[in-house]
Amino acid sequence: MSGRRVAAGWAAAVIATIAIALAMPFRLTDGDSCLYAAMAHDMAAGRTSWTAPVWDFHGMSYGPGTEGVCFHEHPPGALWLAALVELCGAPVERAALVANALWTLAAAGGVIAIARRFVSRSASDLAGVVFLLHIGVMHYVQRAALELPLAATASWAVAAGLRLDRSRWWTLAAAAGVAGAVLTRGVLGLVPAGLLVVTCLDPKLRPPWRRLLAVFVLAAVPLVVFDRLHVHLAGEGCLAPTHVGFWSEYFGRQVLPSLQAGGTPHAVEGPTAAYFLGRFLLYSLPWSLLVLWRLVRGPRPLAAPEAWRLAAAWIVAVVLGLSLGSREGSRYLFQAYVATSLLFVLALPRELSGKWAWAASTLVLLVLPAQIVLKQAFRERDEWWQTAEIAAQHRFRPGAESHPEARGRTVSGPFQPEDDRMKSLLRFHLDAWVSSAPVTEMRGRQWVPGAGEDFPVGRVEFATPRGAVVDYAK
Repeated sequence: MSGRRVAAGWAAAVIATIAIALAMPFRLTDGDSCLYAAMAHDMAAGRTSWTAPVWDFHGMSYGPGTEGVCFHEHPPGALWLAALVELCGAPVERAALVANALWTLAAAGGVIAIARRFVSRSASDLAGVVFLLHIGVMHYVQRAALELPLAATASWAVAAGLRLDRSRWWTLAAAAGVAGAVLTRGVLGLVPAGLLVVTCLDPKLRPPWRRLLAVFVLAAVPLVVFDRLHVHLAGEGCLAPTHVGFWSEYFGRQVLPSLQAGGTPHAVEGPTAAYFLGRFLLYSLPWSLLVLWRLVRGPRPLAAPEAWRLAAAWIVAVVLGLSLGSREGSRYLFQAYVATSLLFVLALPRELSGKWAWAASTLVLLVLPAQIVLKQAFRERDEWWQTAEIAAQHRFRPGAESHPEARGRTVSGPFQPEDDRMKSLLRFHLDAWVSSAPVTEMRGRQWVPGAGEDFPVGRVEFATPRGAVVDYAK
């Protein structure tokens, strides 16, 4: 397939994916996605800084002029694309989904770029298909989380790093990938930078050391600039504005406590290493089966052994790195799926040819739009979905600016203050914090107290299948 046809095919895939994402009657229903989408919306609306976003922490109210606390759990890089998509005209409830689809296509492209360094064009296209058909990736197609942005930036950092000997432009691309990965996922974004250092140990992959040094220097520049802008812009909108950089707060509040309490995550029994290794083995199926067969029964010698070593190092770095902390979650493993996809095409008994090559090149452009449509068609409209629908229908309309009293309110109600999922869901689907629609207009829905709970003091402002929003200030 010629370069022009490839470019035209990818352009058509991007346009089709965006169009489908905009047309879907989609509702974000998980707390993380709603939190990130809400902060991206605040960025686009000018309500918060792009380098020092704030969030409503545990549903607490901090008084006039204070919208929340500075968000230090993760760097905000993954939110910027959703904010840009909204600024380009996408509706707020679709912007995060469109951005996530673009991140997914970028990740698939990065996987293909890595594979193309070692295998044919058709086989590298198959690597992109395999990445999109991982269980974890399919699950995150309609989310607005950090995992696919990390896979995209990390894969392109490695793909560019493997080509440092070809052009200076690849040096800039590798630096952008490394900086983007860190700005997206913090310490997990350092893994691709470590892999570039590992390539120095392999004669077939070794990059020019001066260009590799230039990659790290250039990558450090936006990280330092972001840190300084965070200090400058983390001002009146934040509770207890910080006068130190983002990275200091991030390592002090997020990374170091997790390392100090490392060993066994809170939601599973046994060592963290066993948890992440088990999750990787489970969620890399069925693609890892061919890799295991190739290692145990396949012909010798292995083709491109340097690529096998690189992919293995990537998986080991991710699993062992995650094992040091106290957090659990299969979502942290997304970088490893890039390596699994590469190993799969390396394990193929021969290069693709004929109709198989055509099929791989076509599928990589069709899989993601098909996934969005199919997941939308078969998705269960559970209580979270119903809550999002009601919230979207009863939020303030374009005349919200005429209700200044609605600004800056926190969401609270008959759920635990730490229930960030409910709080974030309501915050995203309500353009203002508290809806003005009385509970009697909610088709008979009402809040039912849980065990040991009393009806909250205050006027019920908004009712959903999952609870009610109560304005305690009235």
